[in-house]
Amino acid sequence: MPASMRLLLLPTEVTCALLIEYHMRLANLRQGRGDARHFETMADVIAITCHLLAAGYVEACPEGMAEVQDALVRCHRSAEVTGVWAVDSVTFDLLADLLTLNERQMRSAPFHVVETVNKRMLEAARAASSAGRPDSLPAERDVVAGPPATRSASRCFSGLRRCRPRIE
Repeated sequence: MPASMRLLLLPTEVTCALLIEYHMRLANLRQGRGDARHFETMADVIAITCHLLAAGYVEACPEGMAEVQDALVRCHRSAEVTGVWAVDSVTFDLLADLLTLNERQMRSAPFHVVETVNKRMLEAARAASSAGRPDSLPAERDVVAGPPATRSASRCFSGLRRCRPRIE
């Protein structure tokens, strides 16, 4: 790909297709018709969003990112016990806010930034796989640092400038 193309935004068709997939998976989780892959997709969106925040695309606070991650982990644990792969209404709202934030990022970050984030995600997945860790579980994807959230993620997403991904 020519260098000049790497500075352009992702094509609208690509962005829309990704966002539709994310929203469909979240809808399935809301209706209790999800599975582990749906949780993995949401965990990936959290990680991607944190990496794009760290790169300076859109604003959010670490507490909000930690809150959505903790909520997803809590629902994942419940799903493992009950066999019902779903999220509760609070987690759904947090994830919906997260997807809105991620959409803003995807529509503002140039291709090369999104490509770099994707490469980081793939490298982390390979490293986890070679280390024998199940990287598909949201509980294993600690991507935000800091104490448990003390305020609503929906309010935090317009707060601080950077999310701090944990170094594994």
